[in-house]
Amino acid sequence: MKIVIISDSHGHIQRIRHVVGFIAKIKADAIIHCGDWDNEESVVEVAKAKIPVYGVLGNADYNPFVEGKLSQLKIVYNPDVLEIEVSSKKILVCHFPGRLIQELDKEKGIFDIAFHGHTHREKEAVYKGTKIVNPGALQSLTPSFAIYDLDANAVEFIDIEV
Repeated sequence: MKIVIISDSHGHIQRIRHVVGFIAKIKADAIIHCGDWDNEESVVEVAKAKIPVYGVLGNADYNPFVEGKLSQLKIVYNPDVLEIEVSSKKILVCHFPGRLIQELDKEKGIFDIAFHGHTHREKEAVYKGTKIVNPGALQSLTPSFAIYDLDANAVEFIDIEV
């Protein structure tokens, strides 16, 4: 099972469409968005993948229509921290890396993997036994996203040529 992880799309519709096309090619099973959708059009474009979408809000998601569109399209989300279980993997999602660490400190060892955004930089690390991944940003000079293979417990970063 593969989950595509995106973050910090900041309304960049063309790059979201690129990722959605990639999702269809690799037959990904779900999408996690780590926040900073920026506008409701971003939500609509991600939902066009027609696979389960999970997400959180970021600091650029002050437009109330973003949250409204997430609800309308029945996307599983939380404004701050999202805890989900997919194929027996416990996953934590938060936009802010510091907030993510706070949650991991409270819930030591119960998550298999945690995803965040905000810094616009790819990152893979381990914190107190939990793998932490930042997929980078779709809106960046070096845009990227990640694929998480649940069966292999492996992350692959994908750079988008601009």
